[in-house]
Amino acid sequence: MFIPLDRKPDWRTPPVITLLLISINILVFVFLQGQDQTREDDAFRYYFSSGLAELEIPRYIQYLNKQDNSHIAINPANELAPSERKVIYRHLMSNGRFLQALNSSQIIAPDDPVYAVWQGLRRGFDNRLQNIFTYRYSLKPYKADPLTIFTSIFLHIDLGHLLGNMVFLLLFGFILELSLGSIMLLLVFIACGISANLVTIAITPNSAQWLTGASGAITGLAGLYAILYGMRKIRFFYSLIFYFDYVRAPAIIMLPVWLLYEFAYSLIAPDSVNTVTHIGGLLGGILAGLIIKHSPLKIHTREEEIHTSLNFETEFQNAMTALSNSELDKACDKFRQLLEIKPNDARILLKLFHIAKARADQTSAQHYIRLLLMQSGTEPRLLRDQQRSFLEYMDLAQGEPDLPAELLAETGIRFCAAGFVESGDKILALVIRQQPTHEKIPVLLLLLATRYHKSGKPEKSRQYKQLLTRHFADSPEAHTIQQTLPEL
Repeated sequence: MFIPLDRKPDWRTPPVITLLLISINILVFVFLQGQDQTREDDAFRYYFSSGLAELEIPRYIQYLNKQDNSHIAINPANELAPSERKVIYRHLMSNGRFLQALNSSQIIAPDDPVYAVWQGLRRGFDNRLQNIFTYRYSLKPYKADPLTIFTSIFLHIDLGHLLGNMVFLLLFGFILELSLGSIMLLLVFIACGISANLVTIAITPNSAQWLTGASGAITGLAGLYAILYGMRKIRFFYSLIFYFDYVRAPAIIMLPVWLLYEFAYSLIAPDSVNTVTHIGGLLGGILAGLIIKHSPLKIHTREEEIHTSLNFETEFQNAMTALSNSELDKACDKFRQLLEIKPNDARILLKLFHIAKARADQTSAQHYIRLLLMQSGTEPRLLRDQQRSFLEYMDLAQGEPDLPAELLAETGIRFCAAGFVESGDKILALVIRQQPTHEKIPVLLLLLATRYHKSGKPEKSRQYKQLLTRHFADSPEAHTIQQTLPEL
């Protein structure tokens, strides 16, 4: 057994669509197609026991003789051996051109003495066919419709057909969903399945064979996989009884493995697969791969991610070295380049703020402290760096920071929640000075009153409670503090 692993699976974001598609196929096969063999056998028995075969088979032979100018001798339908009966039945049922002519009363015409009898028997047979879930929702090219072009993707002819398809859907879907995303994988899967069926209809428009299975869509995924990954080396997990290991090999080897499986299955069950359908799916997958490969969507392997990460860290260390050598211009240029790659990296913003502060560049310092304070993580180190940098910026700006009231209020709430009460104090004053009726002032007042009470400073706590109940008496925060701190 081997499994391609482009990157380490992250089960916080599992391949949901791949698992969902597999589940749908299995559920359809077990619960909706489960009784189809019994229903199909019933339709077969009815065809030969009702007298319908005696009416249709001789005319079918005449039809074939007219088509190829040959003369086929055949026993009466009731004298056929069981193997002969089944062969002729399947041949007739897969001939779409004949069935079309039969259903349009061209084979048994209304003026034929047996027409009324045939019509009644045929209606009974068609009703039995309609009871077969696979027949109803499989693709029959001679009378294709949009519904069966779609639904046939989720049907399978037997257990072996299902299991083989699901194994390869897991292998291809797993890696492609991690690279492309769930929605893109779903769209490509459906598009390849539809492409496979449309090509089949175009090449075999007169076929009445019941075409089923996800193999057209999966062949499309194989084509997509080959285009996107090609000769890239990825890790393959393999097991030999109790031995487990990884091997690195070109991703393209998955395509011949899939084609080998299809070839082997076509030998085992030639009636269960359709080469034309697979060609259509493969062409659809190759086209999708070319479109995606030349689109802005980037496909990254785990190795590329590691390489990019290592390059970033190397450049970051180079910038830090320049900073420690007091090469501020060089360090600033490098950190700005890194910021373009990771615009929300708090480490870079912090260093750029410190460089601006060292240069007494208040405009740049204001820009970077603003970006730094906008980082909303709750990690203690981030909050501590934000709080210290904010106080440093306050000194640089001489107590008049050029920051919007909304950002100040959000920052004050986060600082108070983290225990930086004195900084919250300063921020509250700034917000009140800028916007005395700001909607977040009651939240700040409640947090300050609560924090000061817990730290053993009842006077400060009482002061903020009074401000809250006096100026924001109708706020939810005022009602909360009356209940939680009634003694103040």
